[in-house]
Amino acid sequence: MGNQLLGDLDSGQYKIIHNNEKMYYNRHVLFHRIMGRKDKAEGGKSNEHSSVRRRTVLSSLGAVGTGLAGLRATPTVLGESDSDDTVIIPTVKHEGEVLESKEVSKKWWDHEEKAEAVAGRFRSRFADVPGIDGIGIGTSSDRIAGRKGSEVIIFTNPDRTPTVETPDQAEGVPIVRKESYNPEPDCYGGDYDTVPGGAQVEGDGTASATCPVQMPDGTDQLMTCAHLYNRCQSNPVGEPLYQSGQFVGLIETGSVRQDWVTAPLDDNAQVNGFDNTIAGTFIDVTGYVTRSGLKDLKSTGQTVYKNGITSCETSGVVEELDVNNRMCQDTSYESVSYEYAKTSTPTDPGDSGSPHYKEFTFNGETKASIIMPHYGGESVGCPAYRINEVHGIQFGV
Repeated sequence: MGNQLLGDLDSGQYKIIHNNEKMYYNRHVLFHRIMGRKDKAEGGKSNEHSSVRRRTVLSSLGAVGTGLAGLRATPTVLGESDSDDTVIIPTVKHEGEVLESKEVSKKWWDHEEKAEAVAGRFRSRFADVPGIDGIGIGTSSDRIAGRKGSEVIIFTNPDRTPTVETPDQAEGVPIVRKESYNPEPDCYGGDYDTVPGGAQVEGDGTASATCPVQMPDGTDQLMTCAHLYNRCQSNPVGEPLYQSGQFVGLIETGSVRQDWVTAPLDDNAQVNGFDNTIAGTFIDVTGYVTRSGLKDLKSTGQTVYKNGITSCETSGVVEELDVNNRMCQDTSYESVSYEYAKTSTPTDPGDSGSPHYKEFTFNGETKASIIMPHYGGESVGCPAYRINEVHGIQFGV
């Protein structure tokens, strides 16, 4: 468990516990305490906020935000609920604001924090051990306060047996071994005036668009997978992106390791812009699922979705976090990414780049928050929260 901050607000106590999210949440918890808006939803209590009132309240709490500056800027818990048995966690975030949060069992969350700590220690312990690629977090068969618990996964190299023994459990957290995933990227094969997430796109092959995104400089761009291009041999920046043969723009930036690229709308584009929805739905893309939101999904088995050009809309559940994914083997770009997540959604060739997402309600409307762009046949991808954390990209425009 991270540092705690106790204080008094309107004659009530609040507590902030930090770990993996942005410092902005420290002030947002006080909004929860003042507004007291709690709506019951399956698997927990979901909070829906007015953006105008949120800004007003948070503005009045500026001094409190300053007082929290000494903490490491990574809280995963917004604060205590009215019950000592529960805590509030952020589950969806967009442009620095929490759009959805849940009140969950403190007993379950303490277990999740313990699993996180055990995984962190194992990463240090086995960092240089031959045959161990990395450490992830999966879903165990244990139930904690009605939710699925977590297990720590030791990802092993299929071509090299680890030279050390590994335990079956640590501090009550189950430990399992599993070979690192090595999925084959799905790149195979319509017209949109404005391009939504999930639409067909082409580069060196055929794939699916993730969704429109907003870059740190404020420009809107279209995201898809980096392996749409021969990114293991050359840098895809400057390569053209098409939508069913219609020119969209040139790739401006991306990440081989996280497997995404983006392109702004070119002056000579043959489409008229980007559509902030997901193909096959009328649902707006609004934000991304946080790390604590992924843990919530993993523990409850809530349905998540993926829309790609071959399999259309498929559904499943979040199964694993911190998945080890081997890529670009035998090239200068060869690496093992430990950042990925895994869902159970079915997939077919051509779905690469497509959005994995969950549906949630905000201001009375159904929205889609992005879980990750799709990488390959194992339904894995780099979580959107991690892309935002590293590159400052917002999902939805």
